[in-house]
Amino acid sequence: MSSTPKRTESSFRRIAVIGLGAMGGSFARAATAATSAEVVGWSPDPDERLSAVEAEAVAAAPERWSEAVAGADLVMLAIPLGPTCKMMAELASTLEPAAVVADVASLKGPVAEAAAEAGLTRRWVGCHPMAGVAESGFAASSPTLYDGATVWITNDPEAEDAADRMRTLWTRFGATPQQADPHEHDRMIAFVSALPQLTANALATTLAEAGIGPEQLGSGGSDMTRLATSSPDIWIDILSALPEDLVVGLRLLGKTVNDLARAVEGGDMQEVREAMVRSATWKAGS
Repeated sequence: MSSTPKRTESSFRRIAVIGLGAMGGSFARAATAATSAEVVGWSPDPDERLSAVEAEAVAAAPERWSEAVAGADLVMLAIPLGPTCKMMAELASTLEPAAVVADVASLKGPVAEAAAEAGLTRRWVGCHPMAGVAESGFAASSPTLYDGATVWITNDPEAEDAADRMRTLWTRFGATPQQADPHEHDRMIAFVSALPQLTANALATTLAEAGIGPEQLGSGGSDMTRLATSSPDIWIDILSALPEDLVVGLRLLGKTVNDLARAVEGGDMQEVREAMVRSATWKAGS
């Protein structure tokens, strides 16, 4: 990991960050630390706006999001998936003529569709940083959250100039931008993000039903259940947009767990061993 980057000239003069939780707050902190742009922010929570100003993550945090967006040449939406899609239509009549619109929602297909419906395809850049924390709110933000992270970028070919500017910005945060088709991206997220999330929830629920408390877990159990504390409010929009791919993943996981249960019940430790070897080989190749 590198240290917090030095401030450099930015192709963006004014960056408006809509949503000042862990993701948006971190984006604002990183933009303020790494660029010369004026960074303003907005959150529906007045305490969060105050905290962001006091932490000098943003230069200002007005009461209305429209005031934050005014004059911005980059608007970063760091709010849940549903509100992100809804705000596209509201932004269409508010943005500066050449402003870029970006987002950090976990799914890109629904946002791409909302951008197209709002007539923003030529200046929308979808971004998904593979970084985050289980905690939420501005207090969980960090100027180095994106340092070392892969950031998936999705955009229409007509928005390539805007995408180039966003790739440059993410690189200044220490991240590594990677291009992705929005629908292929979302299928991947069903397996690499949503499935681990629900697996952690299922494991924590199973432990609770067995009368095991979190204080009884070792480091391995604690690591495996860390995601169980993630915000349901953030995840429900994501999970509801992934029914087919997510169900496939859940059923594959269920089959694997059932096979292991059958092997353990029947005393077939060779089958268990083979399953462990397969998983260890997969992990070693990552």
